[in-house]
Amino acid sequence: MANEISLVTSLSITSGTLSRIFPAVTQQITQATPALGDFTQSIATTSGGVALAIPAGVATLGIASIKNLDATNYVELGVVVSATFYPVNRFKATEEYKVRLVPGVSYYMRANTATVSVQVVVLDD
Repeated sequence: MANEISLVTSLSITSGTLSRIFPAVTQQITQATPALGDFTQSIATTSGGVALAIPAGVATLGIASIKNLDATNYVELGVVVSATFYPVNRFKATEEYKVRLVPGVSYYMRANTATVSVQVVVLDD
C-alpha cells in the first residue's frame, strides 16, 4: 500500500498590521511498517535532558506527535552530544506539534522550571 498516513497542516497569523494565511496542505506519507508507539512520559528539568522512551515496537522513527500536557511550563526536544543537551524544538504549555524524527537518532527532552508530562505518538516509518 501507499499513503497510509495523511498529515494536514495550516497556519495563520493576525497581529496588529501583520496578517498572513498559509493555506492548508495535505501530505500523503507512505508507512513501510504498520506500527506505532503511544505513551505519556514525565520529563524533568535535568540539565542533560531525559531520554525519550520510544517503545521497542517502533523499529524506524517516522512522524511523531508530541504534546506538552503541562498548563504552565515549556519543554524542549533535542539531542545530547558529549553530555550536553542541545534543544531543537520548544513546546510551550499545552502545545502540540507533529515532527518527523530522524531514524537512528536518540532524542531527549528537558522541562523548564518544573517536571512536565508529555504525550507522544511515534509512527514507524
